[in-house]
Amino acid sequence: VHHIASILFSTSRSEVLGWQILFEAQTGLRCDEVISLRTDARSDEAGGISADGKTICIHRAKEQGIVCNFLEIHAGLALTIKAHAAWKAARYPNSPFHLPGLRYSDTQPVGISSLSHALLNLFKEGTLKKHFTSHGMRSFYVWARRSQGAGDPRIAYELNQIGGVKTLEQVYGRIPAHWEEGGVVPWSWLPTGKFAWDVLNQKQKRLDPGSERSTRPRGDAVFERESATM
Repeated sequence: VHHIASILFSTSRSEVLGWQILFEAQTGLRCDEVISLRTDARSDEAGGISADGKTICIHRAKEQGIVCNFLEIHAGLALTIKAHAAWKAARYPNSPFHLPGLRYSDTQPVGISSLSHALLNLFKEGTLKKHFTSHGMRSFYVWARRSQGAGDPRIAYELNQIGGVKTLEQVYGRIPAHWEEGGVVPWSWLPTGKFAWDVLNQKQKRLDPGSERSTRPRGDAVFERESATM
């Protein structure tokens, strides 16, 4: 996931999409749920974060009897939110959206199909060896949570999967029996190598040659690996 995001971060026009793929993979949110997140939200509005920093509020695209409108901010998501905040303050300080639109960033979020189109183009040109989709990040979340020991009823609730466990299994397949018995290494939300946003650091350093750390007012220090800890 971080590898794909780093490719999107390498071009200014697709930086927003790099953040989108990270948020989708680490939350399991649908595309329209992610792009509705706002940085000016109260703690009970989509994008708002609780006072203790452990929960983010989201707005569900589909309603059902019992709706989970709050998600846990796990370790990987916490780092992403922190790095994203620094990037947004530098690139789109006046936009109220987590994922600003390229042309009308102050009034509109990124287009709902922009990420899927970008991923398809990367596959067609050979940059990606596999065709990923925006919804594929939701699948990643399902299997990551399964590997971490979460049962399908819990995951279906976290995703607001209206059909429950039955629909979860129909869409993403059944969990392998040996996984249920603990026979899998838990997937991590964090990469084993570089963070995707390290690309943003390198881009900034190229703009400021001869400087070990950027002196431009971009908040780049937050992007640094050593400072991206809670």
